[in-house]
Amino acid sequence: MGSYLGKDSVTGCGDSRTSEEVGASMIQRPEDVQGLDGSPGGVEQEVERIVKANDREYNEKFQYADNRIHTSKYNILTFLPINLFEQFQRVANAYFLFLLILQLIPEISSLTWFTTIVPLVLVITMTAVKDATDDYFRHKSDNQVNNRQSEVLINSKLQKEKWMNVKVGDIIKLENNQFVAADLLLLSSSEPHGLCYIETAELDG
Repeated sequence: MGSYLGKDSVTGCGDSRTSEEVGASMIQRPEDVQGLDGSPGGVEQEVERIVKANDREYNEKFQYADNRIHTSKYNILTFLPINLFEQFQRVANAYFLFLLILQLIPEISSLTWFTTIVPLVLVITMTAVKDATDDYFRHKSDNQVNNRQSEVLINSKLQKEKWMNVKVGDIIKLENNQFVAADLLLLSSSEPHGLCYIETAELDG
């Protein structure tokens, strides 16, 4: 995300280029791409992609990805199985689990299983709590970003829209010091010569 430094501008949302229809983008059809031997298609075939500006009904039939940010790893149902699977991929945890299984067999080990299971459960529990806390903050950060507001042109009127509801092809108005909601194509700017400036600190780390 970056801060827009111009006064205000109109931008098109999505992976698009200008053509006869503003904001429309067409990549060559597979049959138009030729391989090294002159045959149609070539080694890597491009898939046709068409985007019409400010036409959600038309763009939705192509099933483009939505604009929702998702950086969290778990949810309530998947946390336990996925976290345990990740933890037992670590050599130390897998070793102590194997040792615990051996200690459960009296013919193999004379040591009690209690001496192994207590530290193993303690380590796994502490790691799980840490992972759950980190993922909670990721969920919280995702919600904050997804619920930021943008001005989107809908039915010929500028309306407030959450970032997660911004669609490919939407026309967005940005003002000075606003965050950029998505990958955008600049259509116009109030700055001299149609220039705009962005701050890429969050992208640069």
